[in-house]
Amino acid sequence: YRFLLGDLKSARYQHSSKLLIIPDGILAQLPFEALITDLGDTTYMDYSGLPYLIREACIGYAYSATLLFSPKKEYKKNENNLLAFSYSGLNTLGENTMRTGNDIELPHTAVELNAIKAVFPGRNQYFFDEEATENAFKENAPEYQILHLAVHGFADTVNGDDSMLKFKLGNDTINDSYLYMHELYGMDLNNTLLAVLSACETGIGKEFRGEGVFSMARGFTYAGCPTVIMSLWPIGDEYSASIMAGFYRLLEKGNNASESLRDAKLNFIKMQDELRTHPANWASFVYLGDEFQYRSGINGILIFSIAVFLIIILFLFYKKKFHPVT
Repeated sequence: YRFLLGDLKSARYQHSSKLLIIPDGILAQLPFEALITDLGDTTYMDYSGLPYLIREACIGYAYSATLLFSPKKEYKKNENNLLAFSYSGLNTLGENTMRTGNDIELPHTAVELNAIKAVFPGRNQYFFDEEATENAFKENAPEYQILHLAVHGFADTVNGDDSMLKFKLGNDTINDSYLYMHELYGMDLNNTLLAVLSACETGIGKEFRGEGVFSMARGFTYAGCPTVIMSLWPIGDEYSASIMAGFYRLLEKGNNASESLRDAKLNFIKMQDELRTHPANWASFVYLGDEFQYRSGINGILIFSIAVFLIIILFLFYKKKFHPVT
C-alpha cells in the first residue's frame, strides 16, 4: 500500500472516495481493496478488524484509459432484466467446494440463485443444474441486460483464448459444455450491460504488456458488455453465494454496481468471524469497466400515467368536498 498508493492518499481524498485502477503486468492479479493502509497491532490474528483499503474507497478497474473514455454506444431498451445460471441444484447441498474448472458439484450456486430470486424483481430467467447448459446461455444471453454465471471457471495463462467457463452438458451435438473465451468473439452482447462471472479465475489469463489480461472477462468485454464483475482466484462456493446475494440486494435498491459490490464485501467482513474474513474469502471479486446502475422495469410512460391518475383522483376529491352536488 505504501509503495503503490501511500503518496497519493492526501490527493485522492480531496475530491472523491472512488479509486480507478488501470493495472499492468502482475498488478492485474492484485485486488487493491485488500491492501492494508496501516499495519497496526498484529499480536492477535483477527482479519476482520484490519484497515483494508476497501473501508476507505470504492475501487474499480479498467483495461486501458482508451477503452474507459471511448465514446459510449447506444443500447436498445431491454425489457429482460437478469439471466442466471447455477451449475448445481439444491439437491447437491453438501460440503463447501471451489468453483474450479472440473465437474464437481457446486451446491451453493443454487443457494446463490435462490437468494437472488428473492430480492431481484423483473423479467428474469434462471437455469439450475441440468438446465444450465452452454446452449441455453448462447441462445438467451443477447436478450438480457444482466448475466449472472455461477458455474465452474478455469484460466489459461499460456493461451488466454482457451480460458473457459464450464456449464452442464446438454443433449445438443454442437456445444460441449465448455464456453471458451474465443467463442465469445462471435457473440453479440452489445445490449448486455453487466456480466457477473461468479466463477473461479474469470479475471485471470495470458498477460500482454500494455494490453492487459486476456481472460474470460476480457471476452465478455470484446463481445460488447461494458461492465464485468470477475474473480482473481478460486473462492469457496459458500462464500461466493453470500457475497453475491448481498450484491443483488443492494443493486436492487438503486445503488451503483461498484458500490453494491463494495458494500456486500464489507457486510461479509462484518458478519463473519475473525478467521473467515481473510481476504482470500472476499477479495477475489473485483469490478471492471463502466459504472452500472440497475433501472427497474417501471418506464417513463407508466410513471406519467400514474401521476395523471393521481391528479384526477385529487381533482375529483376536491370537487366533491368543496363543490357538492345539490
